[in-house]
Formats: sequence, C-alpha cells, structure tokens
Amino acid sequence: MCASFKRLDRSYYYRYWNIMDRIRSLTTILGIWIVGTSTPLVVSVPSARSAVVWRSAAEYFEQGLDRIRNGDYEAAVSAFTQAIEAQPNLASAYYNRARALTELGEYQAAFDDYTQTLELDPQRVAAYINRGNIRSALGDRTGAIADFSQALELDPAEPDAYYNRAIDRFEQGDIEGAIEDYTQTVELEPNYAPAYLNRGVAWGRLDEPNKAIADFNRALLVEPNYAEAYGNRGLANVSLGKRRDAISDLEKAAELFRAQGRPDDAQLALQIVERLRN
Repeated sequence: MCASFKRLDRSYYYRYWNIMDRIRSLTTILGIWIVGTSTPLVVSVPSARSAVVWRSAAEYFEQGLDRIRNGDYEAAVSAFTQAIEAQPNLASAYYNRARALTELGEYQAAFDDYTQTLELDPQRVAAYINRGNIRSALGDRTGAIADFSQALELDPAEPDAYYNRAIDRFEQGDIEGAIEDYTQTVELEPNYAPAYLNRGVAWGRLDEPNKAIADFNRALLVEPNYAEAYGNRGLANVSLGKRRDAISDLEKAAELFRAQGRPDDAQLALQIVERLRN
C-alpha cells in the first residue's frame, strides 16, 4: 500500500466525573475515609481553621469541574490551583488541572501535574493513560509505552491503554505489537471503529491487503461514513489490482472528506483516482 489516510486518534481518558469520582474527591477534601461498603464512615473532626480550609478546597474543586464541563479551561486551571493551595495533597485537583492544561496545549505543565497526581495516588489508571499521551505528544514514545503498560498492570481490561500503546508501537516500527494491542482493544470494545481502521493500516504495512480490507470493512460496519476507511480500503484495492473497486472507494472517501470540511484529503483521494484512470 502507498500513502495512507491515518486517523490515529488518541483516546484520552476523559470520562469526566461520575458520581463516585465526585464522592472520592470530596471525601479526600473533607477528611472522610470510606474503608468499605459495610464499614461506617469514620469522620475526623478538624479544627475550625482546618474546616475552613477544607471547605475552601472543596468549593474551588467544584468550580474547576464546572469550568471544565463548560469548556472554560483557563478558569478551570485557576480554580484547581486555588484548591491545591488550600489542600496541597489533593490528587484529584492535580489530575483535573492536568486535563484542563492539556486542552490549552500546555503539555509540559500537564505532564508535571499528572506526575504529581501519581505521586499522591499511584493506583490512578487514568493518570497513567493521560500522561502517556502527553509523553507521546512531547516526543517520548518509549516513556508513553511505559505509562500505558503500567496502566495495564493496574487494569488489564482497559481498552484505552491498549489503543494508545498500539499507536506508539506502530510509530516506533513495532507493527506486530501494534496489531496485538489493537486486537485487544476491539476484543474489549468491539464497536471502536478507529481501532479497526488503525489495525487495517498496520496490516497494510505488513503487505497483508486482504486482512487490511477485512478491518476497513469492520470499521465501516460500525461507522458507515468513515472517510479514512473508504480511502484506505481504496489503497488496499489498488495493491490487489482491483482498479474499479479502488476508484469507487476513493471517490466515496473524497465525497465524505469534502462534507467534513477536509478539502486537502479530498484532493489527495481524487489525485489517486486520476492516476488510476490514466
């Protein structure tokens, strides 16, 4: 296969906060520790001054979550910073500030916050996954793979860790390793179209166009308007000498790319079609 349309979307572990995340964060702020579901809450009674500090941290933390939800990431960073000033050992504040910093493109600062999160809470799988993505963005693919692997040590059934590790393995030339990780991803999350797409691209790199086409077909079953899947299937058909099928796929890819506001990708697909026709 020649050039490929790759959509190697990273899968940041941004599942926002569910009710249990909220409870865990607030219990940390308020000094309440939940030992088990059948164990009564044991509440330490802080001094009046400490109670004010804890309430302040809780308020700033809640503000930060609201700002993230509303897409106001600069305000979120400010709120989490104030929560940290009030409660310096609050791992969730560092974690969520890192999320906001990532959205602002401040990757080194986000990396530092994820590292601090893990110093305070070494079992936080999501922090390893997100820090791995930051490492990759900063050019440290080996470190990224190490973070994803650590996440999988803690939770072997985490598809985001397999998916993101596959991306860095592919980029480092470990194509077989990438295929293994994409396979794990779709076993855990069968309807994740980008994993099928990227595994198809990896099969193409190994000169296995039929296996690549099978994966592009799976991607299209999940996401029928997946332009990259049509484009890559067209390229795989080129390598098999199926010119008519290739032209059909590439024209469909160009149509979808245009509809998605991606004229450069549409133009590339049409240029390949023109060469196939001449």
